[in-house]
Amino acid sequence: MRIVTVIDVLSSGGAQRQIVNLSKGLSANGHNVTLFYARDQRWRLDELHDAGVETVNITSKNPLLFIWGLIKIIKLRNVDVLISFLTSTSILTVIAYLFSSRKPKLIVSERNALAGSLTPFRLKVALFLYRYSDFVVTNANHARKEIEDYSSTIAKKTRTIWNGVDLSRLDLVPTKKRSNPIQLLAMGTLDPFKGQSVLVEALSLLKSRHNLHVDVTWAIRRSNNLMPHEIKHKEALDFRLSELKLTDQWRWLDEQEDVIAILNNCDFLAHPSIRDGLPNSVCEALAAGKPVIAADILDGPQLLNEGRNGFLFEAENPESLADALLKAANMTDEEFFSMSIAAKEFAKDRLSTGSLVSNYEALIS
Repeated sequence: MRIVTVIDVLSSGGAQRQIVNLSKGLSANGHNVTLFYARDQRWRLDELHDAGVETVNITSKNPLLFIWGLIKIIKLRNVDVLISFLTSTSILTVIAYLFSSRKPKLIVSERNALAGSLTPFRLKVALFLYRYSDFVVTNANHARKEIEDYSSTIAKKTRTIWNGVDLSRLDLVPTKKRSNPIQLLAMGTLDPFKGQSVLVEALSLLKSRHNLHVDVTWAIRRSNNLMPHEIKHKEALDFRLSELKLTDQWRWLDEQEDVIAILNNCDFLAHPSIRDGLPNSVCEALAAGKPVIAADILDGPQLLNEGRNGFLFEAENPESLADALLKAANMTDEEFFSMSIAAKEFAKDRLSTGSLVSNYEALIS
């Protein structure tokens, strides 16, 4: 089949990593794949070309040029399937589809929980346009439930496909012994909903109540292009860390291309976010055999089996997170090794790129 995957920008974000994995996988399975994107960024471009994926770049930010360019691609390449990621891109993709003389199968993919991430107007526009799609894909069951609650019409065409990770890239040997003190890794943008403040307060509780020291490394997404509100939030966090005398337990890390290197140096991944789809960081950590400590909302309970491949805590509750970290600290080496093995097994069964690709192929067949 002739397939065009569509995204706004080819940067190193979570949605971008997934559309690259999907495009490469579809190409490997014999499909003719073109990735269409805006703005002149070239993340993993050589990798895509090596995998046989053609790329088309509209360097302008003008949405009308984006729509016009996509209409031309649909016509000139006799496209059979359109797959778009992210709300803003999907809105433009549906408009291009409506004005195109050729009508390929259309799949739009939401990558985040809708609540709090879209303005009421944009949400209405998206849901109105999504009626013209063949399928609406979410990467998490809670996001699917949100869409179904908003629109009974769209509910019938909504499917959940979890993220897929390249297991071969994350084939770390499960750790037999955890560090002392525990090395905790977290990844995400500098937005309050990512839960940095909850983690800071949990560290303080562990220190004051149990004299327990936990080292945290927070890898900042988009660290080379921070927005003013992100800089302000980081400054507030640094002030609080200093106030609680925790600066020696917290390290900021700029965004890393090599996820393996930072995962290899941690014992657990912490994911205190209260609003995400299905985070790549959680999938990658499990695939690398790193147990995860995550909030008990969104798809956390479906990803984590308490005490088997990670721990759950009550969202936005520092005391609950501190309790989860205490459980992690009190594990024996045998228990920790068993949890690492279970994490890898779960990822192999449920979170591979192969599963991602085959699930999309089931929709387009």
